[in-house]
Amino acid sequence: MRTWIVLAFCLMGFSNVLLAQVCPYGAYPGRLDEPQTCRPPPDDVSDQESGPPTRRDNSYWASNYVAVAWHPNASDVWAIWNAQSEEQAKEGALRLCAAAMSKGCTIANAASNSSIAIARASDGTLWSGWGETPRKAKNEVLASCKKQGVRCLHERTFTGKPYRDAAGTMPTATLEYYAPPFEAFLRNR
Repeated sequence: MRTWIVLAFCLMGFSNVLLAQVCPYGAYPGRLDEPQTCRPPPDDVSDQESGPPTRRDNSYWASNYVAVAWHPNASDVWAIWNAQSEEQAKEGALRLCAAAMSKGCTIANAASNSSIAIARASDGTLWSGWGETPRKAKNEVLASCKKQGVRCLHERTFTGKPYRDAAGTMPTATLEYYAPPFEAFLRNR
């Protein structure tokens, strides 16, 4: 009987080790009161398709917005990413475009925590596509061109990835932008 009691105590202490072996490579078991859950490593901030990993500390995931503007007489685009809101991203992209082209700028695409890809058709027209990752955005814009029977080449991709910030603080991502060199503003005039 004493042997069974000692064996039971040993197995109870060993059970968490056994549970840890059920999680896929790179994950670790959840809290002791949630033994059937697996979580990504706490420092994992890789480009995952399924979204940001959860983390039990006093940080939070902040959304990141990206917007791209274009003009019918321009041969390039203007973009803002790492914005704190979609409105801030759109206004910023439109301001950059208007500074170069004056009136007539419009938003080509806007998104949060994802990517926008730009492609150029053989006639010089620009196309945009959205995707959860840079690769998906590129594939989307090229597929859109192909579906319309247009041959396009991928030009660039702008990505607004979510980022981790300390709880109780303002988001700290640095607003970034793309504006083409002056020579690229005007399409053949």
